Order: sequence, then C-alpha cells, then structure tokens
Amino acid sequence: MHRLADLITTRRHELKLTAISVARAAGVTRSYLSMIENSKVAHPPSEAVLQRLQLALQLDNNELLDAAAWERTPDSIRQQLDHTQQQVQLSKKLADWLRNNTDKQNTRLGARDLDALFASGELTKRIAQILTHSNTSATYNREQSRSSKSSQPATSPPHNHSDDEPPLLQHLVSATLPLINLVPAGTPTDFTDLDYPARIADDYLPRPADIDDPDAFAARIVGQSMVPDYQPNDLVVFSPQAETPDGCDCFVRLEPEHHVTFKRIFFEDEGNIIRLVPINPNYKTQRVPREQIAGLYRAVWKMQRLT
Repeated sequence: MHRLADLITTRRHELKLTAISVARAAGVTRSYLSMIENSKVAHPPSEAVLQRLQLALQLDNNELLDAAAWERTPDSIRQQLDHTQQQVQLSKKLADWLRNNTDKQNTRLGARDLDALFASGELTKRIAQILTHSNTSATYNREQSRSSKSSQPATSPPHNHSDDEPPLLQHLVSATLPLINLVPAGTPTDFTDLDYPARIADDYLPRPADIDDPDAFAARIVGQSMVPDYQPNDLVVFSPQAETPDGCDCFVRLEPEHHVTFKRIFFEDEGNIIRLVPINPNYKTQRVPREQIAGLYRAVWKMQRLT
C-alpha cells in the first residue's frame, strides 16, 4: 500500500469514520475514495480534494499533501533520494561506532586509535558491511527501475565490475584482499561464497604492493596434498587475471558439484583434459575434462612472492 493510501485508511479507522462520511466531506464518491485507499488511482487526488480529506480526517500538518507530492515524484528521483538517505544513516552508524571505539572515556569497550582499529581488521570489516548494504540497495533500485521501464565470504571469484563503485569500496579493493573460506589441498570439497557481494568477505588481508588484479583473493590452505610447498594454514593469494601455464598451482573450481581444490595443473590432449597433480605423492592425481572446470585461479603469493 502506498503511503498516501495508508495515511487515509489508518486515520479513518482511528477516528471510526465510515467511508461514505469521509467521501461526502471530501466531495468525492465512495467508490473514488475506495480506489484511493486501495492505491487504484493512476495519480494522487487534486490539492483541493486532499485539503478537504485532511479536514475530514482532522489532520493539520499537510501529511496528505506531502505524501501526494512524494508519489508524483518520478521513480528514479525517489530511488536516488532513498539511497542517499540510507547512505546517510549508514554513515551515521559508522561515525557512532568510531566514536564509541575511540572515546577515551569508554572504559567498557576499551578506547583505541584508528590505526589500531585498522590493524585489527575491525575497521575494514565495518566499512565492508556498510558497503555491502549500500551496494545491495543500489543494485536493487537499479533493477527495479529497469523492470518498471520494461513492463542478482567469503567472496566469489571472479566478478563483474561496477562502473559506479563507491570511493570507499575502491579504496578497500586497492588496499586489501578479501579472505574467502578455506581451500582444500586434498580431496575436492564443497565450496560456497555465502552469497556475499563481489569483493566483500568476512575478513581481509593487506594487499601486496605488486598485485594489481582487482579480483585477487586469499584463502587459507587445509589438508596435506600440497606439502611440502604449502603447509596447512598457509595463506595463499590467487589471481583470476594471471595466466595459467603448465605446472602452475591453482585454486580450481569444478562443476557440476561446485567443488574446489588446490592443485598443480597440467594440460593434456590439446587442453581438453586438465591433470590435477598433488605435490604430496600420497595423494592421487586427477584428470578432469576441461568443460568440468569452472575456474582456474593461479597462486601468486604465499604471504611471500611465488615465482
């Protein structure tokens, strides 16, 4: 129900007035009032009708006129205003959080400076949460607008890029790497990106200076199949933009089971077969048809440069 319809219906019920009595006082038919209350009119009533409705409903603060003016506003402008208001509210929440965590009088939380909050990862995570909400709302508004004119961790690599990413998100991408959930160095295991938006994760690592792939991500190794080169709990950085020649180590996404694994890869049969080779000889090599590989993302750092 639109706000104008909701205001009229709610107020009429509060005053226990019948639709007929309100319609007569406003100088309209009962059926027209019913259409207004059920949002069935193409355009809000005239200003004269709204003023009479306000008198009949004992409203003296121009609520109905304001609601009608809002409904006459084009959808694109309303969406921009809604998004701006949401950003203001989120920014206030961030400011309040920063104030509480840096207030030297706040002994319960323990005051820290901005450097300490950044070093702990808390500041980055808080900004990411705000950007997640902001981007989701903006995307929803754009999709709603397109739909009306014509009547979408850990994070999931790789991503589609947005031309209108907020400056804070651009800084987040340039300064940090999203740390996604664990990548198994062993038997392929189910993988989920937890429905996080692009480049948003539960945790972040400082981005090495020479990694310029905006979709690069880090993962923590589990399992023994890539020992001794990679130990369990090693943090490895993967680059979706890096080339994947024979013998490189890759984060491998497999279809149709949506599994992932970490292996050294080799191409066979003119690239139609990919051999997934564990470094540890106690694990078995796999040969997988190319069409069952959803993604190969080369390891480029192990918190040290890999050559």
